Amino acid sequence: MAETFQTIISNGKTVELCEEGAKKAVTLKNYEEYIDLVVKTRLNEASKQMEWVKEGIDAVIDLKLFSMLTYEDVIRRACGMDEITVEAFKKITVPKDESKTVKMFWEMFENFSQEERQLYLKYVWGRNNLPSDLSNC
Repeated sequence: MAETFQTIISNGKTVELCEEGAKKAVTLKNYEEYIDLVVKTRLNEASKQMEWVKEGIDAVIDLKLFSMLTYEDVIRRACGMDEITVEAFKKITVPKDESKTVKMFWEMFENFSQEERQLYLKYVWGRNNLPSDLSNC
């Protein structure tokens, strides 16, 4: 059986590489075209998903700035600040009153280690870091 201008993509489906690809046989004269089309098809089959990934990243980090950031900057913007300070946590916390209970909480929180602060945040907030941009909170 002769090879035709079709290929199997990652979901197991057979797709035609060009119009009437199922009828077009691969020959010595056109095998380079066939190879180019297979490579192009396989490299682009997840392009829609990659666009969605880019949209998600752009929602966290402006893609126009992405090339100017170090990997540490990207991690910090995506995952939040490494160190959890009391001052930073207070900026995003309600209530901001000075009741006895609130004062006791901050006193307790100040004495937590960074690991305990992360565990506390994970318990009450579902994440173990503060956001990198506290002004949006």
